[in-house]
Amino acid sequence: MKLFSIAALLSAATTTTTTTTTPSIRRQVAANEDTDNPVSDCQRWCSHGKHQDTPWPKQCQWKICAGCDPCQQRKSEQVKEWTFAVFADVHDMTELSYVSAQEAADSVVFANNGPILRHIYNTYGGEVAIMPGDAVSFGGQMTSNILRKFNRPDLSDQDVIFEATKQCYRNTRQLFHDNGYGTLLSTVGDHELGGNEGFFVAKQKSKVETIPAYRSGFSEGFNHEYQNLNAEATDSSVEGSSYWYPETVFDAAIPSRPTGTPYEGTSFAYVHKNSVFVTVDAFEKVDN
Repeated sequence: MKLFSIAALLSAATTTTTTTTTPSIRRQVAANEDTDNPVSDCQRWCSHGKHQDTPWPKQCQWKICAGCDPCQQRKSEQVKEWTFAVFADVHDMTELSYVSAQEAADSVVFANNGPILRHIYNTYGGEVAIMPGDAVSFGGQMTSNILRKFNRPDLSDQDVIFEATKQCYRNTRQLFHDNGYGTLLSTVGDHELGGNEGFFVAKQKSKVETIPAYRSGFSEGFNHEYQNLNAEATDSSVEGSSYWYPETVFDAAIPSRPTGTPYEGTSFAYVHKNSVFVTVDAFEKVDN
């Protein structure tokens, strides 16, 4: 049994955009109307028939659609330049697995990393923060060590992994939120799933059987909503929670996550202004 990672993060985002001029298209709704009066209503075929599911950004690139109100509105909302910040291979958030939300604020992790994050935000800005994998270092920890440090002997191994990782990622979100980055996009890396050490099948330290718990904890901690970020996180199951990001993208035409797959809680698309970010959980268990 092996684990393969194809990618950590795919992003079609850019920090600058180019504004293009679209020819002014004027239409007539009746033969006796003056051609100098632009038509504001969209043609029926824009939202019916074979084009009913076509996203507006694509429709507005068609010359015949460029003058209607929805496209003109989008043109007026075009943005110029904005930035996002990337924090890769941080590996420093693991200890947040073993403290509550209140305790996290006084933890060494917050004390060490908070001023650094605030300095980065104040110096470079960033409307969105991205963590493309390995925010933690669970790979270097035996399951028995995680069980001991979490100190919940009443829970099964799977439940401890789930609760510990969920707590870790909620605290991580809080840390970024407190220091300027209210939007944090994170991707599953091998260390989020317990690797790279520990994936030895048929050996005592194998973590393969706990991968579902690691994945669920990541989904619940990073991608699900809970109270407000300045309050204590409340317990909630994956089924009972809502995602903090929109369930659809491009005017509700496309689902933002791969529902019905093992990755529906750990992969999603997120639109910010003129850019699309796609987080990809690229790990799969395969035979041999």
